[in-house]
Amino acid sequence: MLASLSTLIDQALRTDAEAQKRLQAMGQRTIRLELFPLPAIGLRTADGQLAVESPAEPADLAVSGHLVAFVRYVLSGRADGIRLEGEGEIAQDFRDFLATLDIDWEELLSRAVGDVPARLMMRTVEECRQVARNFSTAAESNTRDYLHEESGLLPNASDLDRFVREVDRLRDDLERFELRLDRIRP
Repeated sequence: MLASLSTLIDQALRTDAEAQKRLQAMGQRTIRLELFPLPAIGLRTADGQLAVESPAEPADLAVSGHLVAFVRYVLSGRADGIRLEGEGEIAQDFRDFLATLDIDWEELLSRAVGDVPARLMMRTVEECRQVARNFSTAAESNTRDYLHEESGLLPNASDLDRFVREVDRLRDDLERFELRLDRIRP
């Protein structure tokens, strides 16, 4: 199984022209991944290649946690929900490598199922992404409107502006009052 996974990863990395250079810059490293619900695996970088092997003990970097938290870490840099053990520089290099991967998924699919089905699958994936983006935008807008307009938990922009103007007016009135008091005092 590890050999098949290693071959699959190698084929995917070959579609990214810069991946080998970035791996070369990482040097020779061992990385242990324990990402629930997947079984633990080991990765070894050497000579610009990435090989999958049995989990190494000890490893230069050990990453454990839930797969979803790991994907969030790769995409955003937020490490909450995962545990990183090892040098911070290795963790950053590995994250940067994964975040900058530019795999040609359509090319890989076309090798397995042919050009036309691969194109249709990738179009479907892109349409799903667009639906998800639209949903996210609508949910954010609806939540903002609810919090500002319907629930009254947060003020809307005009109410906030009016409040700031009132505070400024009160501050100015107080300053004028203090000046008058200073003139009256002996």
